[in-house]
Formats: sequence, structure tokens, C-alpha cells
Amino acid sequence: MLTQTPDDIYVCRGESGRVLASFYAENDGWWTVFLPNGTTRRLYEPSGNEQEVARRLLEP
Repeated sequence: MLTQTPDDIYVCRGESGRVLASFYAENDGWWTVFLPNGTTRRLYEPSGNEQEVARRLLEP
């Protein structure tokens, strides 16, 4: 499940409700991603589509 907070942070949750990742858009197709283990990474998705960012984050 993908939800959006009022300040445009996207949160991906698993079926149990556990947070799998959160992310927000930067500029020019770049996104900042936070994983539950404390890792922060950047992801380039030029379409600007949050659904595509979530898909890419959760694919093995």
C-alpha cells in the first residue's frame, strides 16, 4: 500500500502494515528514499511517478 502524507512524503507499507520504505521527490527526477534499516539512498525516476518509484523499491 502506498500512502502520501500532507507534506508529500510517500510511505510504502506491507500487508501487515509494516513500513517498507518512505520517500520524497527532489528535483529533476531524483527521489530520496529511507529504508527501515536506516539506509538512505537516492533513486532516479525521470517520469516523476511515485507508483513507479515504489515498484522499483520493492522489486527483488
